[in-house]
Amino acid sequence: VWDQARPCFVCFEVLSLPHTMPARRGHLGCAAAIALVLACFRTLSFLQPSPSQEPASRRQLLAMGGSILGLQILGVPDARATGRNLALPAIPRGDDAKRCRFKGSKMGQANAARDKLLDLRECSMAGKSAEDLDMAGVLLSDGDFSNVNFKGATLTKAIALNGNFEGADFSNAIADRVTFDGSNLKNAIFKNTVLTTSTFEGTNLEGADFTDAFIDAYGVKPLCANPTVKGANKVTGVSTFESIGCQNTGLAR
Repeated sequence: VWDQARPCFVCFEVLSLPHTMPARRGHLGCAAAIALVLACFRTLSFLQPSPSQEPASRRQLLAMGGSILGLQILGVPDARATGRNLALPAIPRGDDAKRCRFKGSKMGQANAARDKLLDLRECSMAGKSAEDLDMAGVLLSDGDFSNVNFKGATLTKAIALNGNFEGADFSNAIADRVTFDGSNLKNAIFKNTVLTTSTFEGTNLEGADFTDAFIDAYGVKPLCANPTVKGANKVTGVSTFESIGCQNTGLAR
């Protein structure tokens, strides 16, 4: 009886582990509970044992429960909880007047390859111009780029988290694979802009104009689901909702 009941006690011991791994308490508890159910369900069957099937079945169930526990304890990532983590270098503090300037790359787009990293994080560059510059891979997070002229610029793979781009003009720009998450894009203009696979999670899109923008099929619905997709652009007068094409997604308002 003890040999067959042992899995239950093992699982209870796992559940009572001290909270030495706070980040994994939820995963560990869930996995242990599953293992406990699997093991104990089979264990209780010792009241009516089946000599021909019991050993193999019990070993299979215990192996399944142990595998679940092992995967969780070893930290195998949960696909649903896996997000994009960005490891960026420290901001080069010092002469911001020299650092905070738009510069084009002499290497061409080259998949965001540059001879030197263009780091404009936390820069205040409102109203300036980056027209036609190749700035692929530029870092624009947490900066003020309101009313900046980005017309025809190449911004492939730029990181623009939590920045202020209110009223910025990205017309005819190449802004594919850009991370705009958390940024203010109110009244920004993306007319004829390449935006394939760029992300806009948590952005303010009120009044933004996406007329003729190149947006991949999977990117339209997330944009239309953004509650700030409303109003019309102050410069062009175009409806944000209609410029994205939301009226064709079944999300009509």
